[in-house]
Amino acid sequence: MRRLIPWLLIAGLAAALLIPGTASAGPSRLLKASSLAPKRVGWVRQVDEILIPAITRCTEGEVALKVYYGGIMGDELETLDKMRQGLLQAGGYSSTGTLHMCRAFGVVSLPFLFSDYDEVDYVREKMFDEFHRLCQDNGFFLYLWVDQDFDRFSSRRGPLISLEDFRTSRFAAWYGSLDRVLYEALEVQHTPLNVPGTVEAFRDGTCDATLGPALFILGSGLQGITKYVSPVPVRYSPASQVLTNAAWDSLALEHRECLLAEREAIQQAFCLASRRDTEDCLSALRSYGVSQEPMDPETELALRVRLKRSWDDLAGDVYPRELLDRILAHLENFRARKAETP
Repeated sequence: MRRLIPWLLIAGLAAALLIPGTASAGPSRLLKASSLAPKRVGWVRQVDEILIPAITRCTEGEVALKVYYGGIMGDELETLDKMRQGLLQAGGYSSTGTLHMCRAFGVVSLPFLFSDYDEVDYVREKMFDEFHRLCQDNGFFLYLWVDQDFDRFSSRRGPLISLEDFRTSRFAAWYGSLDRVLYEALEVQHTPLNVPGTVEAFRDGTCDATLGPALFILGSGLQGITKYVSPVPVRYSPASQVLTNAAWDSLALEHRECLLAEREAIQQAFCLASRRDTEDCLSALRSYGVSQEPMDPETELALRVRLKRSWDDLAGDVYPRELLDRILAHLENFRARKAETP
């Protein structure tokens, strides 16, 4: 059960496997999807209330969605492999799974790239088609680009107020090269782990701090151990709902057209619900006594300066430099327009 980490987002859309039966007997196609999300998290409710009705509506009941929750199909690397093998047709992926599915997606998770969700929404609108093409090149059809959260520092020892607090903490690094470069820029102790390993490290005290979504704490049952969550949103972490290219192409043309027509509305509904879940989570953590003390302003400034150095270090490895340049150009345009608005 410790593998069921809720910051690993809900199951995504799936593609079709033909199953015996007639239209009168029910759906003629079964969409098989996997997710690490346990059924108790809000993302699962969003699948039930937003995604499944859209599938039913767009396919006139001919397609059904079967979601394998809680990691029973394996972790995200395993389920991506199963999709490539045709054993699964789709998946809903957290930021880590999304990065494994399309490495270039790591560019939107650079620390302090985005200031708020308004900026995320603007870049998503401008760049969705480009990320869609990048995913297709890897064999996946990006149906939804949704939010996981803005990652925050958390600690089981106490507040991370000063640079000394960071230097004396042992961080669990679960986000691959993005975490490695980030913690090297901060010059702090860090141990590369997978997501389940991060939970174990928090429980046994091997590591006492990490950078991740607030829902990680509640969903992992760590609210009794965690002492502090920073109010500073350090980096945006995306999530994705994908199918294999072959699975998407196998759907009837009229079904695909309807699903594409409704995609933006579905995506917006998911994002709004995820953001409400985050606010509810932060409120719940306060009720459990988890501190959310502001970071020392000098410490926050030092973090921003140091962590932005990682942008260039990751260019050419995780993402093409020109991809980051296009995002920065969009952000510059958005911020300029925002500054001009009364």
